Amino acid sequence: MGASGSLPAYAPDSLSKKVQKIPDRYVELRNPNGSVVHLVGVAPLAHDQPAKVRALIRAATPDSVLLQLCAERVPPVWELIERGTLRADGSVRDPLKPLSYDVAAGDSRLRDFAWWFLGGLEAEGVAAGQGTCLGAAQAAAAHEASRLRAQTHLLDRQLSATANRCVNAAVAAWWAAPSGPADGDALAEALAVLLAAASGDPADGDRVRGALDAVAAELAAPGDAAPAKTAAAAVFGACKPLLGAERSEILAHRCWEAAESLGPGGVAVAVVGVEHVDAIAGHWSKTDPKRVE
Repeated sequence: MGASGSLPAYAPDSLSKKVQKIPDRYVELRNPNGSVVHLVGVAPLAHDQPAKVRALIRAATPDSVLLQLCAERVPPVWELIERGTLRADGSVRDPLKPLSYDVAAGDSRLRDFAWWFLGGLEAEGVAAGQGTCLGAAQAAAAHEASRLRAQTHLLDRQLSATANRCVNAAVAAWWAAPSGPADGDALAEALAVLLAAASGDPADGDRVRGALDAVAAELAAPGDAAPAKTAAAAVFGACKPLLGAERSEILAHRCWEAAESLGPGGVAVAVVGVEHVDAIAGHWSKTDPKRVE
């Protein structure tokens, strides 16, 4: 996706000229000043994402790497990086170990109230079943940025702000929605599969991956497309704009600000959740600073 008209001669080459294969969820965002943001979407529970992110950053050789993180979510990611530097391959795979006092004292995930409140333990359980951990792709991106001596910037709003807005919306939706199960509710069924997997149900990997894809598809669906037949679906629908649309607009604005600050010929790589890619591209150059603030 480029700016209208011809780009200046000093604008960076397209990444497609440097690598033969780029990730499926990838958009090249051009600023009229001749800078570019290589936007790559990652699936947080896919074990191959860190390697793909590293390869893209190495090919792009960016001035800046933009991470879908906030200050509140940085400590666990930096712990992953520190542990990864101790391994010969630099890998950041670090599933939670069996809970104990020593594990809790040495892992910031377990010391974070928001992590527990937002279902971090269940999500880490699902991630471990996929051979990865939450934050692995972001940690790989930050590690690669450090190796290339690129600047690292955080894109996302504070986790606590999103959590507070979601809690208020979820409570209202839960009390207003019917609580009985509904046949054929794809979202409710997908959430049930993930909950069972996190609780130790030996479901096959294909079912878990299918459920993750279903939830991601609901997040990415336009408008109010999420079903509302059950309380769980109603809660999801109420939180969807706060988890998806609002944050996509914020991410798009901050990517645009990064491109503006880089100036002519500047290059950035932005690593975001796969569900945000299309919306960020749609908001490119169109965000309202006052609304985002």
